[in-house]
Amino acid sequence: MKILNWFSSNKNGSPSTTGRGGKITVAKALAFAKEAEKLGKFYVFLKHYIDFLLSTEREIATQVKAIQEKTNQNLKGDQLIKELRILRYAATHVWFFDIKVPKNQNEVKENLSLINHAFQNILENHGKTSYLSWLKNGFSEYAGVDELNFSNLKSFKNNFSEKLAEKVSQIAFDCTEGRLAGELHDFVIELIMTIVQKDQKAFQLDDNVSLTDKETGNIRNTIDSMKPTEKDFEDFINFLG
Repeated sequence: MKILNWFSSNKNGSPSTTGRGGKITVAKALAFAKEAEKLGKFYVFLKHYIDFLLSTEREIATQVKAIQEKTNQNLKGDQLIKELRILRYAATHVWFFDIKVPKNQNEVKENLSLINHAFQNILENHGKTSYLSWLKNGFSEYAGVDELNFSNLKSFKNNFSEKLAEKVSQIAFDCTEGRLAGELHDFVIELIMTIVQKDQKAFQLDDNVSLTDKETGNIRNTIDSMKPTEKDFEDFINFLG
């Protein structure tokens, strides 16, 4: 991240006064603080949203069980829930890149770092750190590439709806043991799409599904009003360094 070019730690943990940017000046320190505050608010926003995702998993598991009981047909519940986690992880990337639009490759890396660190932080709080590796692997299927960059970001966002439709059909097919239609298949499709819509509304802080410029602005205003706690700030500074 570009702000790290201004600061590097020596063996004693003190800021270095040498490097590409030269000696640390008051102006650079203030610029760093301003950038850290801005990114810190995005980081806190992501943490709140990801915590929402994990807090709803028990409700989703209950819905999956209800489908199994209602249809009395085989449904791979654990696999369905895992696929939903990957889908929600992928969707978070799409929506976050809509509100924090990168202007270059460094800012793409910045966004990815914010998302991944926020997920890691919340997964640690829930005792689920093992999720991150297969979330990233599953995400590559939605992105169509192993890693997002400034060159492929636009195609990823433009193609996400089509890829989502394809993945939803595949998830339903796999988790219902090959059923293409019928009550069980329909219930699974409905569950997946309902979760996606609810997640998007939670992310947008609005009841409308489409993300208009005004709604994007509302999210940014909400982020601007968020005040990171002391622990949030410490976590974020550790993440930077």
